[in-house]
Amino acid sequence: MGVPEGFLEVSLGLGGGRGTVSVLTRDEDAKDDDWTDPNFFEPGYSVAGSTGFRVWEGTRVAADLLRPASERTYAYVLGARGWEKHEAGADADADEDADADVDVDGAVEGVRVALEGKRVLELGSGTGLAALALAKAGGAHVLATDLRAVVDDVLWVNVDRAAEGEGEGEGEGFFFPGGVRVGEGSVACYPLDWVSVESGEDWCRVTSLARPQLALDPLGCACDVVLGVECVWLAELVPSFVATVEAAFGRGARGGQALLIGRERATEASTVFCSMGDVAAAFRARGLDVQEVVKTKAQDNDPSGEGFVSVYRVRLPS
Repeated sequence: MGVPEGFLEVSLGLGGGRGTVSVLTRDEDAKDDDWTDPNFFEPGYSVAGSTGFRVWEGTRVAADLLRPASERTYAYVLGARGWEKHEAGADADADEDADADVDVDGAVEGVRVALEGKRVLELGSGTGLAALALAKAGGAHVLATDLRAVVDDVLWVNVDRAAEGEGEGEGEGFFFPGGVRVGEGSVACYPLDWVSVESGEDWCRVTSLARPQLALDPLGCACDVVLGVECVWLAELVPSFVATVEAAFGRGARGGQALLIGRERATEASTVFCSMGDVAAAFRARGLDVQEVVKTKAQDNDPSGEGFVSVYRVRLPS
């Protein structure tokens, strides 16, 4: 398929001989002073929604976690303390480091196991790169969601480009309604507005213009894990995001588990942006169990070497 004007094609290798996945993203360099976002007046659309047309580093980390250990391009450690020990070198606290290395391997493996072959509800899917990687590399069945404008203009376009057949026949019970085959897994996509969920509106009525025949309650679909990759970075969105995850836990997320992957971009003085720690604190305030599983140094556009991407696990209290 060709690449439409104003877009770029971004590809991501999956490792393990599983090929690549590719998506269309907006070409930021093609915008001139007269450029106007065509979705500007779409109900519920915002600056946050516009970021769904780009690929962010957390997506690459999500795919990297599914690669064989020998092919991973990121080095993972446990939490802030683990990172400090990593920076200090192998001679610092050698005995403790040996144990930490084992824990890191187990933690990364735990993330992979939580996603591979599972039914995944993804929030803020954007271009769909993470969902496609999970399906093709991990055999997951993903219900990818985002604002309607993002679903219609980029998410469904990319899922349709990657489709290898409709989600029917063998394994039919695992496919979400409207899903298409991608590798050993599948991807379906559907609009979901977190603000509507928080306010108690009937979000099920927000149908896709690209696929108007599809009507379902995405939060009511049975899934094993909820996934959010680089999807909440504005402080004003945190309450809506937390409410949406809680709604999923209460309706269809039978595993009562969410994985959040994101790059830290907020500073301590920021009042507009939120950190991953802020998101974690919001979940803890609601009585949920939150753990930073692993973290890794950021590689994209980070000459300072100080940025990092974190993976958090959120669970219902036992």
